[in-house]
Amino acid sequence: MPAFDAVTPRASTTPANQILSVKPVVLSAPGRGDDLQVRVTAPADGTDLPVIVFAHGFGLAMDSYDPLVDFWAANGFVVVQPTFLDSLTLGLTPADPRYPNI
Repeated sequence: MPAFDAVTPRASTTPANQILSVKPVVLSAPGRGDDLQVRVTAPADGTDLPVIVFAHGFGLAMDSYDPLVDFWAANGFVVVQPTFLDSLTLGLTPADPRYPNI
């Protein structure tokens, strides 16, 4: 019987379920006040792959929903998870001038 991992129901011997994840990928965003940090997760190989930009829920961050994102990547998607300014990890308070626009 093939071995299974926690990311996907496919056998772990299947190359298609091997993924790579990089975080944080930091993108300059001068007008934002903080650089944009993202997590990028993708199959270990493949070309012309579909891309999902996954927006976390209120207050969460780029590493929220990792099991779901890992599952999508193991099944052929590149997933980009940005950290929005409403993320609690950035620590913006109501005193921050950007707060009303988040």
